[in-house]
Amino acid sequence: ISILNNYRNEWIKYFPEINMTFWYSNATSLYMKNSIVDIEIANNPFSWGWSSGNSPILSAKATPFNHIKLYKNFGNFDFEYFHGNILDKSVEQIHNKNRKKEKFIAGHRVKYEISNNIHASVSELVIYGNRSPELGYINPISFFWAQEHNLGDLDNILMAADVAIRAAPGFIIYKSILIDELSWNDIFKNWWGNKFSYQIGMYLSSKEIKLPDFRIEYTITRPWTYTHPDFSYTNREVNLGSPYGPSSKALYMESFYIPSTKLAIKTCLEHIQKGIGLGSNILDNYDNRDKNMDWNTNFLLSDHSTKTTFQISVAYFLSKYLKLQATFSSNYFDENELNKDEVNGNKILLGLDLEW
Repeated sequence: ISILNNYRNEWIKYFPEINMTFWYSNATSLYMKNSIVDIEIANNPFSWGWSSGNSPILSAKATPFNHIKLYKNFGNFDFEYFHGNILDKSVEQIHNKNRKKEKFIAGHRVKYEISNNIHASVSELVIYGNRSPELGYINPISFFWAQEHNLGDLDNILMAADVAIRAAPGFIIYKSILIDELSWNDIFKNWWGNKFSYQIGMYLSSKEIKLPDFRIEYTITRPWTYTHPDFSYTNREVNLGSPYGPSSKALYMESFYIPSTKLAIKTCLEHIQKGIGLGSNILDNYDNRDKNMDWNTNFLLSDHSTKTTFQISVAYFLSKYLKLQATFSSNYFDENELNKDEVNGNKILLGLDLEW
């Protein structure tokens, strides 16, 4: 039986007595709107950036975490802040060891509507832990970069910027960059500490989405990006940003077509080049790097793999909670496979999905 991956690394267990697998999924949101500031307490997926699933800043594909969020609008400015609790290990590891290490994330973001066709944002995020929630990061208007240095330079600070331009109705071009660390003097050199992830994308749709839409994205991430000796940019050991992780180049194309309210068709093609070795895994500790390679760290490490995936999925909705689904997928990768659990070749999955 093929277990779908949409349980997002939450608690899951197979019971052989009844030949069934169960998991607990918790997606909640309590939203309180008022004239001063909107407040949300939630555990639902959300993203920052213009690509919800593959954003290098904060991806909706990441495992959700409990957080409190504030929203405020000032004319053309939109301000957003959150503080959340994340896990440094998987649920299974924490359960087996009966111990949970404190780990938190905080972020704030300002979006400016330059015009009806141009929106730009800047963001700042911090990962920290091994202590109670930090008052400096609970303050939504505090500069995290300055706070982190004044608190002893222990935490993981990331900064980001993104912009979206509507070139024509239904045609949007967007760019995002996340900076983990870099040296402005050596920005065009292969210094290991130039850690950043960059994405450029395009989205095209017809009026009232009567025709298939189309999205294409190219994302590149340097080695060691998102990594840290203590506080990697992860929740339950899954990247909170780009799902491709450090040392990667990825081209992604996606199309949705909804010919009727009961029928939905999704097609996607993904081509990934991924480094192998220290600096390519988000859980790597950059203190353990090979310092002889400090000035010769390319986007792709000397050992890397290539993977191409094609998938088409057709869903027919019998009701709000019940749907028939058919999925055809093809995986092709070289001998240095990205995931040893995957198999080269084609696969067809037919099923009846019930959600309640």
